[in-house]
Amino acid sequence: MTRFRFSVLLLSIAVLLTGVCVLLLGVLLVQTVSKGDLVNETVVGNMKWLPGFVRGIDTLTDPFYRGPESSGALPYYALRVDPLQLRTVEHATKTNTDVYLVNDDAGVWVQGELVVEGEVLPIKMRVRGTRYNHWRFPKKSWRIDVRDGKLFRGMEEWNIIVPEDRAWFVDALSAWRAKQFDLLAAPMRFVTVSMNGSKPMLYLEVEHWTKEMLEKLGLLGDVNFYHAGEVGTSAFNSGWDPMREDMGYWEKYTQSAVAPQDSYEELHQLFVLLFEGQLLQDEAAKRIEILFDVDELVRWYALSLLAGDLHVGPGNARFFFDTSRGKFRPFVWDIHSTELKSLRETPSHVFWETLLPLPEWRERAYNFLREYVSDEENVREDFAEAERLRSLVEEVAYRDGQKFWSNRETRKNLDQRMAEVHGNIEFLQRECGL
Repeated sequence: MTRFRFSVLLLSIAVLLTGVCVLLLGVLLVQTVSKGDLVNETVVGNMKWLPGFVRGIDTLTDPFYRGPESSGALPYYALRVDPLQLRTVEHATKTNTDVYLVNDDAGVWVQGELVVEGEVLPIKMRVRGTRYNHWRFPKKSWRIDVRDGKLFRGMEEWNIIVPEDRAWFVDALSAWRAKQFDLLAAPMRFVTVSMNGSKPMLYLEVEHWTKEMLEKLGLLGDVNFYHAGEVGTSAFNSGWDPMREDMGYWEKYTQSAVAPQDSYEELHQLFVLLFEGQLLQDEAAKRIEILFDVDELVRWYALSLLAGDLHVGPGNARFFFDTSRGKFRPFVWDIHSTELKSLRETPSHVFWETLLPLPEWRERAYNFLREYVSDEENVREDFAEAERLRSLVEEVAYRDGQKFWSNRETRKNLDQRMAEVHGNIEFLQRECGL
């Protein structure tokens, strides 16, 4: 009997140690491998229970995260949608196993209501975004469209985006910097949203690329507003980049009221410039000066360098053709933050190599940054805005029980993003010899 008990004890210890090892392995994977690679590129993607198990353990400490008191109350509204229609969308997204959304059923519009300050507006909404983090998990990004000719805050259509996808507060910081640099960015704000009575969830609300949005910014609305083709356009190769392939993959958000037969003539000039690759440097520069305000391009490049993110590739290029100037104007969009590399390195994206072919144009961007980071008031305001935006969202993010990340991961990523904001400016100061 004693031997039996001893054997049972040994077996129990072995099972316990095995469980601890599995847990430690899960923690190690979660900590050292990006979530996208973990789910999509490793065997863990087939072990559906393991990330959830580790995350469940991780979230046990969530109640202990409070965060600083918010610097201001965030706007709140509620969405009411037929649960049966939502389940249809949920089923469609679950059956999509790719990194990008290629299941057309997941993009269907569902009918509902928007309730804000006692007012009820009829809406329709659909999943927004092609990459998996927008739609695979319970909390999704959505595009909302007010029906029956009504508007919400002057908007007919807008997006609510999971803030993790926008580096929490960094995209909002880039939009603020865009205004400081006299660049264009879509109106955005942080909001809390309830879905069918759920507890409030944190979202970044961004006005969609509409005629109303352009006119709200004091721009012409009846113009050609172009969008490069999305990654995931092809169901056969969802990682394929259609941006450089053919103009047919580019779309228009708005159309010119005067261009005949939905003309793409100015886009053709841009397409030749960007992707033919046969123009000599001086000839390319002459064409760019015709199509763009070079000073605006320089400031846009400087903004990207400041963030360390040259995120201008497929799906992120936004140009409208300003007929009052006869030139393209870019919109700042989806600029995150990464650690900087030397300014003297060749631009890491062919887009910038093409639009800024002359070394003196890039030198103008470096000089612009040098002036910005050498001004103590600029730097103080930049850091203060980053801190303000973080304080707006941190406490609310911790209380958002629908987000995928644990509060520990959220704080870690917030700290990382803030360190990048500070580190990039300090790096530029050293790079500029300040």
